[in-house]
Amino acid sequence: MKTRKGRLIWLCIYFLMFLTLTLLYFSNQFFSSEQDAEMIPLIVYVFLSLIIALLAEWFGAFNKESPRYIKYIFQGIAALWFLFLWIFFKDMLFLMFFS
Repeated sequence: MKTRKGRLIWLCIYFLMFLTLTLLYFSNQFFSSEQDAEMIPLIVYVFLSLIIALLAEWFGAFNKESPRYIKYIFQGIAALWFLFLWIFFKDMLFLMFFS
């Protein structure tokens, strides 16, 4: 993620994850009723992660010349974001990967 091209590739990956989850939700073929109840929060979560990544790119959090406090703010948001992902969706992630 050192170049702008690499960051844009990651933003495209976030968008494709959001699009895939949305399509899977509306196709109603891949998830059980327990998982289906958590799909809308997960879709919102992935969409908000795309927005946060876009904001980080907009404010220059990945540039070497940007102030350190901007980098620290977005690094803290990213750490909290992964922690909340684990807390809120751990049962769904276990079902998806270990079933």
